[in-house]
Parts: sequence; structure tokens; C-alpha cells
Amino acid sequence: MKNSFLKQTILITAVSSSTLLADTYIGLNYSQLRYSDNGTTENFKPKAIILKGGYSFHKNFAIEASVGMGITNDQKDVTGYENAKVNLDYLASAHLKTILPMSKKLDVNLLLGVSYIGLSTKSDNFSNDGADDSISYGMGFDYEITENISVEANAMHYFDNIRAVELGLIYKF
Repeated sequence: MKNSFLKQTILITAVSSSTLLADTYIGLNYSQLRYSDNGTTENFKPKAIILKGGYSFHKNFAIEASVGMGITNDQKDVTGYENAKVNLDYLASAHLKTILPMSKKLDVNLLLGVSYIGLSTKSDNFSNDGADDSISYGMGFDYEITENISVEANAMHYFDNIRAVELGLIYKF
């Protein structure tokens, strides 16, 4: 009797967890940011890696959360600032994702949400570590390679002076 109950419990748990996971996904993106600071004409281009997870609650909508960190900084000489350097310390975002199917394998996505970014700027005569939040938005596409794996490319606008182009892999459960 106990053995039968245990088997039924395991079966129900397995079926319900696979049903819940059916609409979830995780991804890993490489990001090329473009940071422009007031007072300089140069754009800095630090690079980052971003881990994301999402849940499709409707065929045309998902919620998505992501966290990232800089993997390389960008350094250059700018008028008034010798050895100026910009690094992304961290990025955290939450977005509503609109999914517009273009074909069986290709979706166009629109993203709208909020992002929190920590950024370090340094030079020989200046140093600033700051963090801020902002409304963020973007547009991109997902192309399905297999039933569970797709590639994505996004153009994101995190702040007025921080934009990014992202390329990544998504795994759908």
C-alpha cells in the first residue's frame, strides 16, 4: 500500500514538474555594450556575459529575468582623461517579452522592463563607481535550431547612454 502511494506521488510530481517546466527557458548571451558619457565624444565598448531565465505564460508573452557581469573593460585616451576605462560591474533586468511569430522557426521579440546597472569609470585623474536603475527596452529575434535550442539576437537600450547588442543561446525545457 505504501509502495503504491509512493509510486503515485512520484508519478504526479514528475508529470506536474515537467508541465511547469514546459514553458520555461534559460539562456546565455554575449553582450557588446556601448557606453557614452556626457562630456566625451568617445564611445566605450565593454563586453559582458548575461544569464537569463524566462517563463512563457502565453504563446505571445513571456516574463524574463537576467543577470550579467562585465568580462572585459574598454580603455582609451579621451580629451581630459588619460587611460579612461569603463567596466560593467553587474546588470540585473526584468522584462515583459512580446513574441511575434514570423514563421514556424523565427520569432521577433519586443522587450520592455526595468534594469539595474553597476558601472565603473576610471582614468588617471578620475574614478567613479555608480549604480542606477532605468526603464529598458529592446527588440530582437529567436531562431529555433531544434525543438529545445534556439539562437537569439537582441538590440537593447538600457539607459540613455548605455545600449547593447546581444547574441546568445536559449534552451527551452
